[in-house]
Amino acid sequence: KNKSPENAKIFLGCAVWDQGQLNNEILENSWIITNSNKELIFHDDLEFSLWNKCLKKMGVDPSKLVSYSGSA
Repeated sequence: KNKSPENAKIFLGCAVWDQGQLNNEILENSWIITNSNKELIFHDDLEFSLWNKCLKKMGVDPSKLVSYSGSA
């Protein structure tokens, strides 16, 4: 239609997995996965944290998470 998009986000980075690695990590619950929608992705609030918003949408309080891991 020769029109620019109303909303856009650009992400820059690189992530590499061996064949099957990402699928295995998902099966091990190493990733937090949730559904999305365009309102969640294309927000215009500069104070908005996509990570926190997604966690709260899933019923997880981000303040209860720790930034380290250990072993039992």
